[in-house]
Amino acid sequence: MRAIAYILLSGILGVAGQIVLKQGVTILGPLSLSPTALITTAAAILQSPLIILGLGIYGSGTFFWLLALSQLDLSYAYPFASLNYIAIVLASWGILGERPTLGRLIGIAAIGVGVWAVTRTRPTTGRHARGTRRIPIGHGGTR
Repeated sequence: MRAIAYILLSGILGVAGQIVLKQGVTILGPLSLSPTALITTAAAILQSPLIILGLGIYGSGTFFWLLALSQLDLSYAYPFASLNYIAIVLASWGILGERPTLGRLIGIAAIGVGVWAVTRTRPTTGRHARGTRRIPIGHGGTR
């Protein structure tokens, strides 16, 4: 199903963006929102090529997420976003050298089981959810 591919691509881009963002803030060092450091912190973030790149990669995943949402129930699609937790732990371990604890590994195993359970259900339960209105966009008229 194409919508599942969109979800997976969205997740891959989201995870890649987070890894680049982490590398960017690691270079900057600890950031502060104290009144005396707020402007300096904002300037450092806005001038960091890795942070800008990370935000771009992360944000591009949203495009594919929206494509998926246009085809699937939100209650079906959203649990797939939990796969990002698994991917982040693995990418952080492999790329950033972080060492996940046993508790984290047990947690991501539980998430995997939960996502598997969701995949056993139908991806849509109806074209439009009960009680919601479809808002026509760009159609120049009413429904």
